[in-house]
Formats: sequence, structure tokens, C-alpha cells
Amino acid sequence: MLGYVIMPNHVHFILHFNENNNLSNLIRDFKKYTSVKIRQALETKELNLLNDLRIVKEGRVFQIWKDRFDDVYLADKNLLETKLDYIHLNPLQENGVL
Repeated sequence: MLGYVIMPNHVHFILHFNENNNLSNLIRDFKKYTSVKIRQALETKELNLLNDLRIVKEGRVFQIWKDRFDDVYLADKNLLETKLDYIHLNPLQENGVL
């Protein structure tokens, strides 16, 4: 992992794969693991937030993450630095700091 930012409604990762690009598997596993942990945390709270995540979908009761994700191949150092700057500045833009 070269960089990441966790936002209130999305997350950014910049990842490097040495050999096989297993991005889809990694994203699937990340979403599955974090969804379970988020649901468990919400179940232990006295908040009614869990009802906001209920869905009617075969095999599912809750949905934390959207089914899709966007990916961009960073072909050179300049593009990598541009994307790193973007994700690290993203929280400042969301909060009106920039």
C-alpha cells in the first residue's frame, strides 16, 4: 500500500502489486471483512444506524459498500504523485479547508 485516505462516504487506496494483479480479489475481501466488522460494531451500539443499511437482495440483509469500484492504472511516477496529492488533499476539500 503506497497511500490511502478514509473518507466519510468512500475510501482511496494506492496499491502496488509485485506480480499478478489481484485487485478484484483484494477489493472483494476488503469489502467482506470491513462490512462484517462495521455491522458488528453497529449492532453493539444503541444507535439505529443498522436499519439504514438493510437491503432486499438475495443472500444479503445489509449492504455497506457499493458493488462496484473505480480503478486507475498509474503508469508513471508523475501520475502516482498526482494521485497521492489528490487523495491526501481530498479530506481538506471535503471539509472546506481548501
